[in-house]
Amino acid sequence: MRPQVEKFVNKVNGLYEVDYGDFKRKVGQYLRQLDQEEGLDAKDRLLINEIRNQVVFMGPGDVEMGRKLTLELAKKLG
Repeated sequence: MRPQVEKFVNKVNGLYEVDYGDFKRKVGQYLRQLDQEEGLDAKDRLLINEIRNQVVFMGPGDVEMGRKLTLELAKKLG
């Protein structure tokens, strides 16, 4: 796994928010940071937007389901 993606995954794994709104705000913040990292191509940015859409904008409303979905999609980034 690439270092910038691993850093993102570790941050998401370390989130202990109870409220989904707080969770999705943090994930959104982490996605913005990831999106600014060097070494990402257009395909990576599309996957970042997919995570943003599915977790932040249209999220499942449950923190653990959101975490699982985020991590599954992040694995595609490698």
